Amino acid sequence: MWSCDVKGLCPYPGREFCGLGNTGPKFRSYHIADEEKGKRREECYLQHIILCCDEWMIYRRKFIGSIARRFAALCDLEIDDSLINYLEKALKIAIVHHDVGKLSEEYQNGEWYRHEIIGAHVIYNMLFDYLTDEPYKDLLCALISAAVYLHHEAIQIAHKWFKLRSPTFEYLNSKIGPLSFTFDDIALQAFEAINEFSELSIRWRLPKIIGGKEIVRTISDIISLVDGMPRVNAARLCLASVVLLLNEVDNRAAERGRM
Repeated sequence: MWSCDVKGLCPYPGREFCGLGNTGPKFRSYHIADEEKGKRREECYLQHIILCCDEWMIYRRKFIGSIARRFAALCDLEIDDSLINYLEKALKIAIVHHDVGKLSEEYQNGEWYRHEIIGAHVIYNMLFDYLTDEPYKDLLCALISAAVYLHHEAIQIAHKWFKLRSPTFEYLNSKIGPLSFTFDDIALQAFEAINEFSELSIRWRLPKIIGGKEIVRTISDIISLVDGMPRVNAARLCLASVVLLLNEVDNRAAERGRM
């Protein structure tokens, strides 16, 4: 029987999306490669996100200052408590939901592994609905969503998926456009449980189906906003800072949950 490492932290044992007492997690956080079987343990999606939330509390103070400085410089803003709080809200959503694409049936069934493409679409729409209107809201939504898209950039490079790493509209439309991604009722419950656990008061709801063409439009908008900045190098430096934060939190949580 599969056992959970965060029983003391997770308030949802026995719920439909919990794998306790079964042969494995209801929603796996990753697929174990054949050569790693026996060396790594299966990890529940909720377990990974709970550990990410825990790591966020550690890494938040380490990263928020540098991200705020780079974003403020990019947008000619003064750094104050209001800006810091705004950035922290946005970054927390990215930490909590960066892997949301893994809740799709297609990822769980091993039919589609590039969950970060779905995640970037979801994060962009969630942030746009959640954040209050500010002159820099559109750019921040794009930067953080782009970071989610790129948080497995090393894998993209290692597999020589260069067109995926820097996609054109035509490439995305041909590869993603014809697809759709499905979230069953239990996946929607898991999504809401994560919001509850992380104390995110989000009105946006995960739909049952996300069409590939929706994702293509969102990713295209994100690329246009980031690469269309007059100071594109400064924008990319800010983006790199957010990617680094995501990677640090994600990797540390994975080390704790999968070994």
